[in-house]
Amino acid sequence: MTKFINSSGSLHLNIYIEQISQDVTNNSSKVSWRATVDRDGGYRTWNAENGSVLSVWLNGSSVYKSNLSFETEGQETTLASGEATIPHNSDGAKAFSVWASFDPNNGIHGNITVSANYTLSNIPRSSSISDNALSGNRQLGSLHTLTIDRKSSSFTHQVWYRVFGSEWIDLGKNHATSVSFVPNTDLARYNTKAKSGTMDICVRTYNGTTQIGNDVYSNGWYFEIPESVKPTFSGLTLIDMNTVAGQLLSGNNFLQIISDIQVNFNNPAGAYGSTITGYRAEIVNKNQVTTKNGGRLGMMNFNGSATIRASVVDSRGRQSDTRDITINVIEYFAPAFSFTAFRT
Repeated sequence: MTKFINSSGSLHLNIYIEQISQDVTNNSSKVSWRATVDRDGGYRTWNAENGSVLSVWLNGSSVYKSNLSFETEGQETTLASGEATIPHNSDGAKAFSVWASFDPNNGIHGNITVSANYTLSNIPRSSSISDNALSGNRQLGSLHTLTIDRKSSSFTHQVWYRVFGSEWIDLGKNHATSVSFVPNTDLARYNTKAKSGTMDICVRTYNGTTQIGNDVYSNGWYFEIPESVKPTFSGLTLIDMNTVAGQLLSGNNFLQIISDIQVNFNNPAGAYGSTITGYRAEIVNKNQVTTKNGGRLGMMNFNGSATIRASVVDSRGRQSDTRDITINVIEYFAPAFSFTAFRT
């Protein structure tokens, strides 16, 4: 119990405040108050005709105002008492004003005013999420665990998350201090132009079925799309754009200098919403490259076995697995002409 006091001469006004209970669900405290008077020395001081006036205000609200009688010869005499409910701030903290006025109206002592502040114990409110609350490798398709900083052992939580601006995904209720979950790889559809982005988390605190405080958000957790999410193509079709050589040769056989290979990518496709943005095919170690679907590799001034290696790139900047095709370049011999002249 806390005592606040002020005086007019030898007469003292005492205000006692005590916190007696707290209501976690309603975020409020109940306090008791009591107003008394006493005086220095043993002389009798009184007003026996209800001529004195006492007013008490707590937290800016009037809790008592009345005319009354009093008498003291030094002993402490109670004028009035009561209880009041004080609502806390949204964070569970609360300090409230205490104000009282007593006019003894006895022709000797003047009006006495007490003005003070009383601080209540904090009430546990919404649980929180610390900066290192999320464990895991921060990739879609992997197990993660969120640790919740619970303010009371009776609290439970409902948790949501979203990735790359997706819809909120509900992880359910009745979580105590942690929840484990695997963000579905399919969420990569919400991020088709980058390899990474962010996750947002929302925690709602309950005491039983009653929500405690406001929803708590923790935004901007770095998150990646796993390397396994990448574009694909099913293979290559090679066409000799020199029609004569193409008619003479079959399969992956081509003619040195004469053939001009066109590379066609079969079934190129992005992953989880990405689009194909680039193509590349090369004759390995020959410095002959095309970056178009249907592009040509140009004249091949060599013969023998060679490898064409190809890949595609998507809108996330991810490259597909490469595919190799072995070709055979047949040596070309240009026609030789011999002339003999005879004089007649």
